[in-house]
Formats: sequence, structure tokens, C-alpha cells
Amino acid sequence: MMDALSQRKLTVAKEMKLSIHVVTWNVASEAPPLDLSDLLQLNDPNLNLDIYIIGLQEVNSGIISLLSNTAFEDPWSNFFMDVLSPLSFIKISHIRMQGLLLMVFAKYQHLPFIQILSTKSTPTGLYGYWGNKGGVNIFLKLYGYYVSIINCHLPPHMANNDQRLEHFDRILEMQNVKGHSVPNILDHDLILWFGDMNFRIEDFGLHFVRECIKNQCYGDLWEKDQLSIAKRHDPLLREFREGPLHFPPTYKFDKNSNNYDTSEKKRKPAWTDRILWRLKRQPRANSFTPSLPAPSFTLSLKSYKSHMMYSISDHKPVTGTFGLEHLAPCVTHLALSPIRPGRASYSPDKLLAFSLFYWLAKLKPLMSVPLITMMAEGLWTMENDMLISYSSTPDFLSSSWDWIGLYKVGMRHINDYVSYVWVGDNQVSFGNNLNQVYMNIYDIPETEDQYLLCYYSNNLHSVVGISKPFKGEMALQVELIPTGEIIRVVHPHRTCKLALGSDGVRVTMESALTARDRVGVQDFVLLENFTSEAAFIENLRRRFRENLIYTYIGPVLVSVNPYRDLQIYSRQHMERYRGVSFYEVPPHLFAVADTVYRALRTERRDQAVMISGESGAGKTEATKRLLQFYAETCPAPERGGAVRDRLLQSNPVLEAFGNAKTLRNDNSSRFGKYMDVQFDFKGAPVGGHILSYLLEKSRVVHQNHGERNFHIFYQMLEGGEEETLRRLGLERNPQSYLYLVKGQCAKVSSINDKNDWKVVRKALTVIDFTEDEVEELLSIVASVLHLGNIHFAADEESNAQVTTENQLKYLTRLLGVEGSTLREALTHRKIIAKGEELLSPLNLEQAAYARDALAKAVYSRTFTWLVEKINRSLASKDAESPSWRSTTVLGLLDIYGFEVFQHNSFEQFCINYCNEKLQQLFIELTLKSEQEEYEAEGIAWEPVQYFNNKIICDLVEEKFKGIISILDEECLRPGEATDLTFLEKLEDTIKHHPHFLTHKLADQKTRKSLGRGEFRLLHYAGEVTYNVTGFLDKNNDLLFRNLKETMCSSKNPIMSQCFDRSELSDKKRPETVATQFKMSLLQLVEILKSKEPAYIRCIKPNDAKQPGRFDEVLIRHQVKYLGLMENLRVRRAGFAYRRKYEAFLQRYKSLCPETWPTWAGRPQDGVAVLVRHLGYKPEEYKMGRTKIFIRFPKTLFATEDALEIRRQSLATKIQAAWRGFHWRQKFLRVKRSAICIQSWWRGTLGRRKAAKRKWAAQTIRRFIHGFILRHAPRCPENAFFLDHVRTSFLLNLRRQLPQNVLDTSWPTPPPALREASELLRELCVKNMVWKYCRNISPEWKQQLQQKAVASEIFKGKKDNYPQSVPRLFISTRLGTDEISPKVLQALGSEPIQYAVPVVKYDRKGYKPRSRQLLLTPSAVVIVEDAKVKQRIDYANLTGISVSSLSDSLFVLHVQREDNKQKGDVVLQSDHVIETLTKTALSADCVNNININQGSIMFAGGPGRDGVIDFTPGSELLITKAKNGHLAVTPPPLPLKSCFGPEGDAHEAACAVRVNPSRLRIGDQEFDSLPALLEFYKIHYLDTTTLIEPVSRSRQSSGVILRQEEAEYVRALFDFNGNDEEDLPFKKGDILRIRDKPEEQWWNAEDSEGKRGMIPVPYVEKYRPSSASVSALIGGNQEGSHPQPLGGPEPGPYAQPSVNTPLPNLQNGPIYARVIQKRVPNAYDKTALALEVGELVKVTKINVSGQWEGECNGKRGHFPFTHVRLLDQQNPDEDFS
Repeated sequence: MMDALSQRKLTVAKEMKLSIHVVTWNVASEAPPLDLSDLLQLNDPNLNLDIYIIGLQEVNSGIISLLSNTAFEDPWSNFFMDVLSPLSFIKISHIRMQGLLLMVFAKYQHLPFIQILSTKSTPTGLYGYWGNKGGVNIFLKLYGYYVSIINCHLPPHMANNDQRLEHFDRILEMQNVKGHSVPNILDHDLILWFGDMNFRIEDFGLHFVRECIKNQCYGDLWEKDQLSIAKRHDPLLREFREGPLHFPPTYKFDKNSNNYDTSEKKRKPAWTDRILWRLKRQPRANSFTPSLPAPSFTLSLKSYKSHMMYSISDHKPVTGTFGLEHLAPCVTHLALSPIRPGRASYSPDKLLAFSLFYWLAKLKPLMSVPLITMMAEGLWTMENDMLISYSSTPDFLSSSWDWIGLYKVGMRHINDYVSYVWVGDNQVSFGNNLNQVYMNIYDIPETEDQYLLCYYSNNLHSVVGISKPFKGEMALQVELIPTGEIIRVVHPHRTCKLALGSDGVRVTMESALTARDRVGVQDFVLLENFTSEAAFIENLRRRFRENLIYTYIGPVLVSVNPYRDLQIYSRQHMERYRGVSFYEVPPHLFAVADTVYRALRTERRDQAVMISGESGAGKTEATKRLLQFYAETCPAPERGGAVRDRLLQSNPVLEAFGNAKTLRNDNSSRFGKYMDVQFDFKGAPVGGHILSYLLEKSRVVHQNHGERNFHIFYQMLEGGEEETLRRLGLERNPQSYLYLVKGQCAKVSSINDKNDWKVVRKALTVIDFTEDEVEELLSIVASVLHLGNIHFAADEESNAQVTTENQLKYLTRLLGVEGSTLREALTHRKIIAKGEELLSPLNLEQAAYARDALAKAVYSRTFTWLVEKINRSLASKDAESPSWRSTTVLGLLDIYGFEVFQHNSFEQFCINYCNEKLQQLFIELTLKSEQEEYEAEGIAWEPVQYFNNKIICDLVEEKFKGIISILDEECLRPGEATDLTFLEKLEDTIKHHPHFLTHKLADQKTRKSLGRGEFRLLHYAGEVTYNVTGFLDKNNDLLFRNLKETMCSSKNPIMSQCFDRSELSDKKRPETVATQFKMSLLQLVEILKSKEPAYIRCIKPNDAKQPGRFDEVLIRHQVKYLGLMENLRVRRAGFAYRRKYEAFLQRYKSLCPETWPTWAGRPQDGVAVLVRHLGYKPEEYKMGRTKIFIRFPKTLFATEDALEIRRQSLATKIQAAWRGFHWRQKFLRVKRSAICIQSWWRGTLGRRKAAKRKWAAQTIRRFIHGFILRHAPRCPENAFFLDHVRTSFLLNLRRQLPQNVLDTSWPTPPPALREASELLRELCVKNMVWKYCRNISPEWKQQLQQKAVASEIFKGKKDNYPQSVPRLFISTRLGTDEISPKVLQALGSEPIQYAVPVVKYDRKGYKPRSRQLLLTPSAVVIVEDAKVKQRIDYANLTGISVSSLSDSLFVLHVQREDNKQKGDVVLQSDHVIETLTKTALSADCVNNININQGSIMFAGGPGRDGVIDFTPGSELLITKAKNGHLAVTPPPLPLKSCFGPEGDAHEAACAVRVNPSRLRIGDQEFDSLPALLEFYKIHYLDTTTLIEPVSRSRQSSGVILRQEEAEYVRALFDFNGNDEEDLPFKKGDILRIRDKPEEQWWNAEDSEGKRGMIPVPYVEKYRPSSASVSALIGGNQEGSHPQPLGGPEPGPYAQPSVNTPLPNLQNGPIYARVIQKRVPNAYDKTALALEVGELVKVTKINVSGQWEGECNGKRGHFPFTHVRLLDQQNPDEDFS
């Protein structure tokens, strides 16, 4: 041990000192003041603070404020960040719960040593559901120590102290966090607890408190402070320390003043705002271990004060400044514990070594070295990408999602980075714990500000490494070659250095232009003839033939559907485009996705991707590929990837319900979709939301030839299980359903409905559909099919009648409606005329219309419900986390393109109107971005001529004059309105509009192409002719009222949500379809305007869906309608190409000798030199502020050709030199390493093998020899074997130690260890007994002592003793209010130790008398009402006699010489065992209790003796016998349960039986009563209820008792309840048991009907009389009060059984006559004094026996035994 110690390097840990400033303030919803310097101690030059902990209460938590703070930082957080960030403080964590706000700020140099473990909020307001009260907590690890910080707000008001303490305990209990290395908060090294605790000052009045404050006598007030009082009684609360209160109370003040409350309430001042702390308990030294040195972790309070100058709130802020210090103690001062006698002696050196090792094992380690060490500034290199070098400790576990952020010195929050880089994606070298990552130089601002780098660990969710501040100014030059990037670094203080950049060729936009003759151009902006539509289409054709389906128009992506899988969407392709500049790789969908994502993360601005094109162009596929890219490449959210799965799985569901096969597309989206994907600040998707537009619901009832209905119908029929189809009443043949046969295209070769069904069912499960919801959804889908098969026939009056009864039955079951109601709704129309409802029968055509309208409404509303359900599943679940406020949104718009068919109707009108709005937005945003870029670069903006389609949008949407307004007006006007009247109204209103034309308005030539029912609009993309047929019906979309009423009554949960009953009562006519679409479109435009747009234009190459076929006519049509030429013309209006100077110079500098290989000046000057050398003409380019603009593509092409030639020669030389050097060095290193490893490994293997064999042989040999000599005395030959046997026994003993004192099991020891085993067993038993005794509470100890005495006296001697064993002895059976005040006055100061009601039998006639037996410290007192009848001093008590049977009589024998005594006293008590035990203990006459068999002799008076004869019988009988003796016949006792009548289910296990020598509970036998009590305590009692019952979560599992089976109990103690589900009661209350869910907690109901849980040990059972028990709870039925089991209970709570009915107080007051005088206790202010003969008006009858009433003008309570009820009709007569 000493050798090992000498090898271990003992060093004193670094001294670590931190200064922590804690602030707590109830700000009363006010805004921050202008100056908080004093609060933050900023004016103290000697105070160097390291950490600020700020807790605020009642921060403005109004709805508007909370919504505002959701999107932005709240004003208080912003204020503190603004004040502290210039002082190098960073907000490292915060948490808010409504008005509670907790923030932690630290200086940046401490960040690597602070790990935020978690945050937690605990609401306690409104039974735990509201956060206006409660606590918020931040768990963190500070320099290796676990620290918990709690900010709380406890309940107010003086009387709520118990509730405050309960909330304190609840907050403390809820802070235990599973999954942490230290889950229990009490095991944390430090707890800081502060806030508005609302503890008040008791007893003292307002005037006295204010005088004490005025005189600064704070000590007197502190004695009555509720927190101070509570700490005296609560050991756990006492562990929380607090500084001295040397400042005035901080509550309550008038706002904006320093005056205490002057309002009407005049609240008493109090210290409500407190700061507490608790240090973890240090382990104690014992005789086996050396005592520990002084703790290495200390916390000292430097200041604790309030700040009176801040008056914005009614509270004053309180601050505490702490000094936290870590200093390892000196080894020389280590104390050694004394050596126990008999132990082997050790040398001082060995003892010191043992003590040091023990100390080192227990000493808390100080985290003094960060997990990540950033290299010093001199070791950094700046290149094209800035290299960042760092090293890590061996125990640091890195993640691919770790990132390094670049910050300006003075940052406010960890999210305020200037730039960042992912460690996993940008790591270029690693080895010897030295790692390097690179950061793009373009992401670094060109300023001379101070910067620093922080390493953020995704696993630890904290900063683990930080650099020293540095300046951002460094000189760099970059050289590029085709095989990679060779970077030459120029730095003033270092020599040049070569480093390999990327491995492989990155094909940039410019480098690909050399192959432009083969594959066209990648960007249409570079087309030489950009105005030619033929050149545009030819470029598309050439790229399409080479499977290059993507081409740019500037930032716009044009995509041509290839109709086959090109294998360009793999994970490898995603990685290629991830993190790469937009033009560095060929055009691709992923390039747009990555550019949008990086802009979203770096610029923190919402983005939107708008995908448009006609049906079949690939819009839906593009949306799915975008979602796939984000799901694969984005970091996973902290709480798992459920959101990503739901985003992906929402597509199959929406496609099933919203897509269908059309003539142009087998998977055509028949609705518009806009999806928002929400990302947190780390870039992980955390939520989403979907908006749908204009579902083509007419497809439900009609399809054109060659088209199908929505996919879900065919998927369900093809893939549904047989049982499901049978339950839904469906057949697999789609031809059986009218709604599926109209298109005559049920089967499609490209669609596998069966597999799609499986995908949809799985997707429904992923997006949180329950099985019931799936079943309800399928029922609705099936009901649509059944609805289509409803047929009608005309009766004699041509009215429609339903003829398909079977379909009607299925509909009523699936939709959950009445069959008759549905039948009537399908064949009649309800009309409301002049307030009357009329039913008008429908003809066949109208009935068919009503059926189809219902089918469309059911399906469309179900689709809307489905979208809302998906949105709820996609909603962000992490709103409590601090990061959710920093989310950004990426929108995906999949909208229909421009549609021009041979017959265009209302749907095409809406779709084309949508495209007009989007084109208007597109042109507006494109021109705006172009103009902003030109102005930013100082380039003159040249106005662009373009067609402004606002005139067309106004034509459609203008108020009062637009087509939609005219259409709505025609739909709503009274009279006969038809499609043709609508057309005529258009002709009258907008006939002069240049973009509108009809047959009537056209010239002779144009009329030939226009029908009389058509109108033509000149859209931005061309002319479209619309047929007005069906416009009014489709716009109205009417559903008859009775059909709505029928669906509103549906029992299908989904239908009941789709059809709201409020529609029936809403008198306002619903908005038309066109108006709804217009409003939603305007909303969509506003959403898109708020985001940065990106565009994807999808083109369909042919109508036959054939791969490789390029239909030029069709594509020209789409190019025109998509406005691509207009877009290109706007883009090319200025300059075709633009690049930053740095990028342009970096690429082309090799073409000029002056700029090659490096340029030392400004990049702008280098570009100017370069273009002059290349011979650019002035009209070909312009120089902006940061970019060069080139007007013509041919200029760029010529430059690119020159670069390609130059590159070849440079690349060859560099490649040859580098490859030769690289591989030669690698070979030499590998060779040396291989030789070294081989040599070492061969030797190691040989030595290991030889040593292992030798050891094995020796071990086996020793074991065999030991086994042979195992019975011989110990010797070297058998020592090994015997040691092994002993070790095995001790290890087995460790696993099988007894668990408690009743466990007598012990493993059998080997012969050599028998003596040691017995000693160990004795030690184990003593240890368990010691632990048991230490945990016994004083109450339970007293209970055990009394039970032990009872066992000693009565065990095996008295029959009813076993019945008392399971019942606890209570302190008294009578309360002070039940004992006459005169008796108490007579006793004087002599305390009553025990009181019990008894029955006294006269000495002559043995007449029973009700008495009270009182035990005082010196005598037994027998009381009759208000008179002391007899007092027996314990000195005169010669003995106590009791029979051995089950009766409850006993005799107190007194000295015959005492003349004051009349003789012995014969008493009867229902608690005879308890009474005699307490009497024996009080009188110290345990040995003087005589248990007689047969008879008892007693002294009846002078010269007269009496005899009590005891004879067993069948029932209890106490009479005077003929011989003058008192004859007592006690019945035999049946076997009873612990708590209840015979027959309880618990009886067999809990019954106590007597054996001559044993005690037994169930099948368990015991040697002594304490052993029985311990077993009973463990298995049947919660002994903590003796102090206060502990509530627990309870769920009723019992059966509620019926009235005639009800059980009643009487309360033995007061119980106030611990939580909301407990039922409080007072001692003596009668409660009705409802059910028994647990052994120790029953569900009960009191007299006022309140229900809750009660603790069983607090009550005893009562058996009600045979009459109804309703009289107990104030009823008017006959019955008597319940009696306790075993006989009537004497005292004020017992009333003789009467058979007279009690009137109900609801029928009027009850009157009673006083029959017994009552003088209430002087301390009971609510008691009513009574005189015999007075009349009492009863106002309330309580089951407890304490009634309430009015007498002589006074109100109060009184015992009902003191009155007799009167006849309510004639109060002068008794009530009978």
C-alpha cells in the first residue's frame, strides 16, 4: 500500500473561488426600471462577481404578454442581457412558468465548467394545474459539483401556512429527476432556494410590528416568523440555512413609495422574499474508518440585504452574495480514528497510507480542466476555410452533432453566434487527441472586433470548451487546382504552410460551362439568346436527353419529370449537396433544399419553397423528396425522431384521401397543400402544420372516363381484411359501387392498391391514430360508398322514395344516425317560412342531388378533419423547453399549376386565379430582390418592363365589381338566379374590361370560338375560355338543412366534429366556395410574403407518362403558362453573372501574373487588375461594393476557357510532387510501425501465455491438495482451499443476510467458521435491532410499551385480550370539551393523562350509572356530569380485579381504613384492556391486577362485602342474582378480523387467536407480543399515521356499498387531510364507508355529502341500528344513531336509541327543550350555554352529535344529549 501510495502523485487541488450573486424579486407585472446597478452590485469596485442567479415572480403573464414572449425574449431577460453582456456575462440558461422566471448568467470563462443538466417546472396552483404558484428549477453541474437552483412562489395569506409548507414539500418532491447520475435533489452538493415564499409574522398585531420595524427590533419579529417556527419542528426544513434578517420586512408596500400598506386591508409587514441554501450532509467518521478532513467545498454568505430604493412593486428585492470555495485540505492534518481494542496493531506509516487512500476515495473531485481545450491563437491557421484546432480529454464522448460557434466578445446568449460549423461534417484531421475542423471564411465578418470560439457538446447540452479572445484580422491567400484545394497560408508571424483541403473535385457552376455544347447551360440566365423561347426549350431538350432534369433560372429551379427513377436521391447525393454553396454543384432539388435550410439556420429567417406545375409535372414527388432530404440530413431533435416520422408519414395519408388518377397523372393531387416545418435553433425539425386548399370534392360523385375516385376507396376494397370489409358491409369488387364505376378505370397498372393500403395503415399509426379513430374513419369512407348505392323510385305523386333498404341500414350503423331520420332527410327538404318549418318532398332529380351533396359534404369535411388531426400530431411538443422560442419555419407549397382544358369550369377558374396571385407575388418578390441587390452594391437600377397582372387579379377579386363578388351576389339574391343570369350580370358590370370577353361582347370573328354560355379571360399566361354551367351550384355548395340536422345528430365521433350543431342555430348564410377560396388565398399570400421564397417550377414532358419522350408543343404550353420566359427576362434585365470579389479572385487569379500566386492587397483591387489583364470592355462588367457584375455570358465563357487551359499545367506539377511525397512518407511510417508492433506483440503474447499456464497449474494443484486435506488442521497445504471455502461462505452470507428482526434464516457455515458465524450473526441481529430502535417514533415506542405491559398482564389470562391486540391504544377517549369545566376547575392544574367513559354499578342494587373515569398523575377520579363523585389516590388503590372471561367489568380495590372511600368501585369499560393497562402504568400497580376465575370479592361498604359471579353464556347479561350477588354472563368471543365484522375478506389473514403458549396472526406464530406488534406494524399498519397520515395516489378499486349495506365508522382523531382527495374530519364524526380500495385508506362520505379518502387507523367501526341510517345525515326517515361495536358508547356523542322520526330542516326550523344544564368551556367561544327549561331553535343537525342552534339571541353549538325535541306544530308539547 505504501509503495502504491508513493507512486501516486498527491497534489493539492487548485484553489477555486467563485462569487455568486442571487436576486429574488416579486415585480408585480411591472416593466424593468431604468437603473438596477445597486441591485446587481455594479457600483462596488471591490466585488468581482462570477455568476448571477436572478429569480423573478409575478412577471407579466397576461395572454398578450405570453404570446409576445413566446416569439421574443421577455423585457426582463432583454434588460438583464443588455446590462450584463458588456461585462462578459452570458445567459447560459433560463426557464419560465407563467409569472415565474429564473435566469443564470456566468462569465464566459466559466462556461466549460458549467453543464446544464435539465430544467423543470412544478405548478402547484389550482390543484397542480396552474403555474401562477409553484417553482422552477435549473439543475447544473458547476466545476464538478451538482447544484440545484429553485425559484418559487408559495400561496399567500396568513392562514395558509400549512398550505405553504405543503407546497414547499411538493416542489421539493417533484424535483427528483430520473435519468440523472444524482436523481435525488437532496443528494446535490448545493441547493439554492429563493423566491416569494409568503411566510408571515404570527401573533403580533400591526401596530406592534410597525413599531418594531421603526426601532429596528427585528429579532423579536423573527421569533414569530412562520418560516422560523416551521424550521424548529421540521428537521428537513431545518437543513436549509438562511442569513440573519438585518433588514426590514420586504412586504407589503404601496407602489412607487417606501410606505407600508396604507390601503383598507392594511396588511401586516412580513419577510416574504427569502433566500435559503442547503449543503449536502457530510458522512460521519466511525471507529472503522479514519475521520475525513474538512470539506473541500464551502459556501459562505458575504451579504444578505434588501434594496429599499426600488419601489415599482409592492415587494422589495432581496439579494444574497455567496462565496463558493474549493480547496483540498492539507494531508498532514488528516486525523486518525482511535484503534479499537483487540485489533491488530499497525505501524504509523500503514495507518497513514490507509487513511490517505480512504480520503482520496471519498474526496469530491474538482473539475479544473475543461473537456475541450481550444488551441492558443498562435497555433491557428487561416485559409480559404479557417482551421480550428482543439484537443479533448480521454473521457470526453463527442457527437456528430457537436458544433463550434464563433462569437463576438460581449455576446448576450449562447445562441448569439456569428457563425458556426458542425464538427462531424467539417473535421479534416485528427490524431493524438488533436482535432481540426474548418469554418468557411465567407461566414466570418471582415471586422477587427474581438472574437472567441465555443465548443458545444450535443450530448451534454453545454459548452465544454472556449478559446481566448482574438482579433479577426488575418491575411490569407488561396490556390485551387482541379484535384482539390491546395491552400497556401500567409501569416505575419509564421512561415507558409501547405494543407490539403477537400478530397475530390467539386464541379462548380462555372467549371461545368466548358461542356456547354453537350448539355446546354445549367442556368438559363447564361443563355446567349435569352429572349428566344426556342432557345429556352432547346436547352431543356438537350439536358433532358442526358437525364439532366434540373436547370436554374437564377435562384429558380426548373424540373422536368423524367417518369423514371434516375437514382439521384440517395444518401450519397444528399451528402454531396449538404453544406455546399448553391452554384458549386450541378443543379438539383437538394441544392435548393440545402440553400434554404442554411439560410434558415444562419439568417434565422423563415423560408418558403413554392412548387408549381400542372398535374403530372412532379410537384408531389418534389415535396416528398424535400421532406426526405430534411429528415435524413437535419439533426435529430432531443426528444427523438417522432416528428420526422410523422412529417414523412403524413404524405401517404394525404395522398390516399386527396389524390386520384386522372387522364394526365396516375397520382394527381386534387387539392392544394401548404406545409410548414418547424425547426429549433439547432436545426432539428420539431413540428409542422398543413393547410389544404380547394379539395375537388365533386370527384366523389363523378369522374370522367378513364379517371378514378380518390385512392382510399380502392385501397380499402383491395387491401382491407375480410373481417373489416364484412363489418363495413363492403365487397371487394369496385364495380358494385356507383361512385367507383363512372370512370370505368378501377384497375391501374402503375398503382398497387393493396401495398398502398398497408402503407396508409402504418402511417395512420405513426401519426397518432388510435384503433377506434381508424375504425371510425373507415366507417365514414364506407358510408360514402353505401350512399352512392342509395336508389330512389317515384310514387304516385312523383315524389322520391328510397328503394335500397339494405344500404340504408348500413348507413345508419356506420354514420350513427337514425334510419327514419336519414330516410326523411334524403327524400324531403326542410323549409323555414315565417318561422314555421315545412317539409317539402323531393322528386327523383332533387333526391339524387341531395344524396350526392351529402356524400360530397361528408367526404370533404372528413378530409378537413383529417388535416386538422395530422396538424395536432405534428404540433411541437416541446413548448416548455427554452429552445422552442428560437424556432424558425420552412414552408412547402405544393399548388396546382395553370390549367387550360377543352372545357373549363368553376374549378379551373379558381385554380387559374390562384396562379395569377402567385405570379403577381413571384414577379413582385423577384424584382424586389434584384433591386435590393443592385442598390446594396451601388449599381444603377434599370427599370424592367414586364406585364403587371394586378389588373387581372383585380378583375377577379375586386370588391363589388370583381367576378367573385358578382358571382356571390347572384347566388344570394332572391328570385330565379341561373348561370346565364350570372353571365348577363358580368356583361353589364365589366363589359369594358380589356381582359374580359363574352359572346355578346365579341366581334363577329371572335364569336365563332365563344359559346353563348361562356366567357373568356386574358390571363398573364394566355386566354382561357370558361363555361358558366354549374358556377352557381358549385359556388353555393348547398346542403339541405334537414341533412345537416341528421349529420349533427351522428354518434360517430368524427362526424360529430365535422358537423357542428352551431351551424343549425347560425342565421348567417355561410360563405360561398369562391369567397372562402379567395380569403384563404389572400392569407396564403401574406404567409409567403413573410418568408424568404424559393421557387421550383415543374414541367410535364408528355401526356403519355413515357420516359424519354419530349413533347415540344406541350412543354412550350407549360413554359408559357408558368411564366418562365417572363422570369428569365426579369433576371437578365441587368447582368447575367455576379460573384463576390473574393470568390472571383480565388478562382481566376492564376490567369494574371500580378495576382498569381497570391494577392496582398484588397480583393477588389485584385479583381480590377485581373479584368484589365483579361481585356474586359467597360460595357461588359460593373464593379460593385462587394461583387463584380458581368453582363454577357460570352465574357464569362471566354474566361472559363482560359482558366481550363491554365489549370492543366498547374495541376500536373502539384499532383506529381504531392503524391510522391505523400506516399513515400506514408510507406515509411507504416513500415516502422509494423516492425515495432509485430515485435512487441509476439513477446507479449508469449509471456502472457506462459504466465497464464503456470498460474493455472499452481491453482489446480493447490486446490486438489486442499480438498484432500480439508478435514486436517490448517496447514500450508490446505490453507488455499479453506480460504476459498470461507470466502464463498462470506460472499453467500452477504447476499442472504436477514432483512429484519423477525427473519431467523442464516446460511449454514463451514466447520472452520462456526464460531465466527455465530459472532457475525450476533452482530447482525444487534445491528438490525439498533436500526429498528433508532427508527421507532416516540408515539410508537409508547404504544409498544403499553402493549407489552398489557401482554404481561393479560396474555393467556383473559379471553378478550386477543381482540385488543390489533387495536391501537389511544391517548384518551374523551376530549376536553366532553369533560365538564367544573371538573376541570376542581382538578386545578393537575393534568388529565387519560379519560374514558365507564359504567359504574351501585354497591347495593347494582344499578348502572354513566360515569367518566379520569387518570391523573396521582389519582383515579370518577366523575358524574359536572361533579367529582370519587377520588382514589394511587396510594389507597390496593389492587384491581378482573375476570378471565370476555366481559368488560373490573373492580378497583381501595384501603378499608380510608374513611373517605365508600368501598371498592365496580366499573365497566368498553376498552377494558386499554383502561386497565393505562391505570396500572399510572398507579404503578402492574403486579396488583388480579385476574380471577369464577367470582370476585369486593368491599361494598363498612362491614359489607359483595360478590361478582362470572358464568360463561351465549349472550351478555349483567343482573342481580337471587343470592344478592352480581351475576355476569359474558358471551364467547367469535374469531374477528382486525378491522371489521365477521366475514371480511381480510379476516383470515388478520385474525388474532390465543394459544396457551403462542400468539398468532393468520398462519404466523410469535413468541412475544412485541414480535406480533412488529409483524402487524409492517404488514397491516402505516405507523406514520400516528403522527400524520401520508397521502398517496389512490384509485378506487372497491365496490361502492349500497344504502342497506352501508358501513359506518367513528373518528378517533382529528384529520385535516394532506391533499385534495382526502376527506377532513373531526374527532367523533360519524362517516359512511363507500368503498375500500386499500387496506389503510378507505373512501368515505361525511354528513354534508363530502367524499374523500380517510386513514383507517384514525377511525373505529360503528354498527348502525336496524332502522334506516339516513337519519345520520339529516334525513327524515326513521332510525337511531349508530352505536359502536360492542355496545353503546357513553358520553355526549351517544344518544339513547329512539324510534321517533327526525323532521327535515328543509321543512322549517326544529325546536327543542333543554333537559340538562350546560356550562361551556371558557376557551370555546362558539359553544352555547344552556339552562334547564330553555327553548332552543335547532339550525343544523350534525352526525357528530354537536348540533348548532340559537338560544336567547345567541348562536353556537351544543351536544344533542342536553335537549329533547318538541312537537313542531305545538312547541309547548313534546314531539312524538
